[in-house]
Amino acid sequence: MVKKATFLTIIIFLCFLVISLQINAFDIESQYKIIDYKGGTFYSIFKSEDNTLYGAGVNENGEMGKGFTNTTNYFLPKNNMILENVKFYDASVNFIFAYSFDNKLYSWGNDQYGQLGLSNSINAMVVSKPTLVNFEPIVKEIALGFRHTVILDTDGYVYTCGDNWSSQLGQNITSSKGDRHPSLTKINQAFFDNQVIISIASSKYTSYALAANGDVYSWGDGIRGQLVTGADDVNKYVNKPVKTLFSNIVRISANDENVMAMDSNKDVYIAGSNSLKQLGVSTFKANYSSTPIQIEEKFDLENNAIISEIKSIACGGIVNFMVLENGDILSWGFSGENQTGIYGAETYLFKEGNNITVPTKIPFFEPLDIFNNFDLGEKPPVNTNSPIIVLIDKVVSSSGNRTFVLDSNNQVWAFGNNSSGLLSTGNTSTNIAPVLATMYRLFDYDKVIVPKNYLIKPLVGVITVLVIGGGLLLFLDIRRKYNAKMIKALEQKYKENVK
Repeated sequence: MVKKATFLTIIIFLCFLVISLQINAFDIESQYKIIDYKGGTFYSIFKSEDNTLYGAGVNENGEMGKGFTNTTNYFLPKNNMILENVKFYDASVNFIFAYSFDNKLYSWGNDQYGQLGLSNSINAMVVSKPTLVNFEPIVKEIALGFRHTVILDTDGYVYTCGDNWSSQLGQNITSSKGDRHPSLTKINQAFFDNQVIISIASSKYTSYALAANGDVYSWGDGIRGQLVTGADDVNKYVNKPVKTLFSNIVRISANDENVMAMDSNKDVYIAGSNSLKQLGVSTFKANYSSTPIQIEEKFDLENNAIISEIKSIACGGIVNFMVLENGDILSWGFSGENQTGIYGAETYLFKEGNNITVPTKIPFFEPLDIFNNFDLGEKPPVNTNSPIIVLIDKVVSSSGNRTFVLDSNNQVWAFGNNSSGLLSTGNTSTNIAPVLATMYRLFDYDKVIVPKNYLIKPLVGVITVLVIGGGLLLFLDIRRKYNAKMIKALEQKYKENVK
């Protein structure tokens, strides 16, 4: 009876151990799974499935949120936890904003122009750790320019702070070069014709607001036609919101010197710079457009036209994207470091130098099986001889230099500039094709990525416990039988002596 109770207790304990370790394993895996990305030229900020921000890259302006600045490049995102409980965030050249689930707004990084929105509560050029912004309205969206910040609240009001040298704050004021505007200030709703604003976007020195009626407003720099008000806006700064030539719009996206818009019919329009063929229209040869141009051409690398409705858009500035309803993702623009993600375009009809001139389907390839001692060297961890079908759900984010996209299996792929390993794909060279991304790393960045099976060690531990426990039980049972035999022999001998 005692033996059975002991054995049952051991089994219950082992079951509890296995369940707890499995739960912990899933927690570990979710901790390092990338679900969002934002970044600047020299750093990346990743969001994990447990809503925690991790960083990789430079820390010269406190981008890594460590409380200090230095010239070290941080390669291991898992060692650079920045902020927990993050609902959404945005990152610019050298500063970051994040909004938490408990409705708190944080900012950190460069604050030379007051772009962190901290008023004068912290009088510093750099804020090296996430700092609470004194902002009471509930935040709906954050859109960061190069040196300015745009915030949209849930009531449809727009707030700005930071640099205003190009009139990008939209406050109907003029500023001198270097002036600071450190407080988030509401833009007069009359500038939007008293329309409720439902979405915002920022490019380099220009800002945009989408109204509920489908109108789009712009303000700031129009040097490349990105104000989208017609040819006369070029080389002008507009210091308050003006209505653009976009109409019936449901989605906007902007970056660098370009802006994209999708209307309710799922037609896509673009304006701004065309110096790198980022307008995506093969017949348009001018260096910019201040009027909306409809993007209609869609091709694969075999020069076959693609017929599918457009699902979503993403503007990276020097390179731009659209996701189709059939799961294809198309890109166009500058591809000097494979920012387009298109591999095998050497003889492609719509390639001019390093530029892809029309929206072109991005091909995907089979990921390599990479284990502990696999050294990637300068090769990406994909087999370019084995194309596969990957259905893309959306573009997570594009900083122009690098882009992260999410597929239908909830896996993140990354491509583009990979200096310092900022694509989190396990190698440090530019990836010639999209590669699966993960934040998990070895203790040192040695170009090796390890897809861990977190249940191996727990299972080995359980098996070890079972073997040792079983051996111990066997030993005790043998000893018990031996002792019983010896006692019986002694009893027999005693009886014989008594007779």
